[in-house]
Amino acid sequence: MKEIHAYDDAVLEGKQIYLLERANRQFGHRVKSDRLFAWSVRKDEEICLKFSLLRQKTNRIGFSRNLSRGYFVARTIPYAGAQLAFHLGFRLVFIVGMDLNPSVGRFYESDEAKVLPTSLDRHYEDYIVPSFKLMSRKVCREGGFQVFNLSKDSRLPASVLPKIALSELDEYISANLGVSV
Repeated sequence: MKEIHAYDDAVLEGKQIYLLERANRQFGHRVKSDRLFAWSVRKDEEICLKFSLLRQKTNRIGFSRNLSRGYFVARTIPYAGAQLAFHLGFRLVFIVGMDLNPSVGRFYESDEAKVLPTSLDRHYEDYIVPSFKLMSRKVCREGGFQVFNLSKDSRLPASVLPKIALSELDEYISANLGVSV
């Protein structure tokens, strides 16, 4: 915030700012070990997570129903977006452009301007897939929250997150929401 203010002290004038923090990494709170944090929120209705006494990474897999409690990273932006959508009250979410394939690149990159190296391959099996499986099993099936992947060439299997072709979207919305598109 200091850097933004130093750049232009009026840029934030009259604006509302929302700070999204990672679960167990909130400003002013002591960071617990992943295992201790998972144990401490294991019965919390606002936090859905996996828990393991044996594997540390497992305790980093979660879904936050209330972003004031923090969000879980899953090493991909669409997962944080799904938690934000839930927090804001949306119960039907369509994700577009989530191919999770590093060879395709990012839509905002060009050959001349590669922003950051991707870590999708490194985190796909340990964080991305288990996070979406948890969301699908514990939040979608049990909580009236539906998330669909509209990315035709997505690496994430339809068994984890159901896919709908873009050409089927209007029909789905009309049939399930009673809205003519």
